[in-house]
Amino acid sequence: RHLRLTGIDAPELHQSCGEPRNAAWACGRAARDALKVLAPRGTILSCRASGEDDFARALSRCRLADERDLAALLVAGGWAMATNEDYLVEEGRARRAKAGVWRGDFQSPAEWRAANPRSNRAIPLPSPARVAIPPV
Repeated sequence: RHLRLTGIDAPELHQSCGEPRNAAWACGRAARDALKVLAPRGTILSCRASGEDDFARALSRCRLADERDLAALLVAGGWAMATNEDYLVEEGRARRAKAGVWRGDFQSPAEWRAANPRSNRAIPLPSPARVAIPPV
C-alpha cells in the first residue's frame, strides 16, 4: 500500500529548483534520491497511519529500525518542508544551513502543483514495442 508521510511536503519528482545564480537543478529527483538513501527498497519501517489522503494513500508517521523519524530526516536534510509544527525545528536548521532546496530559490511544492496540474505534466508512456501482453 502506498503512503504519504504526514507533516511534510516534498518537491514533486519533475520539479526543478534554482541556485543562487538561477541555474536550475532537479530538486524533485534529488528529494526522491534522498528518500532512497534513507529508506532503500526493502527497508522495514514502523508506520502509524492516521487516515487517508485524496489518493487513498495512508497518511503515516514512519520510523526506521533505529527509531529515527523518516519525515524529520527529510526535513533536516532540506528535502521536504514542514507543513505543521512537528518539524519546524528541523526546517529552521535546514534553512540556516542552506541544505537541499534551501540553497537557492524554489517554489513550494504546493505552488508548483497548482501551476503544473497532473493533466499538464508530461507522463512518458511506453512505446507499443515495450508493452508486454500476457498470454490468454
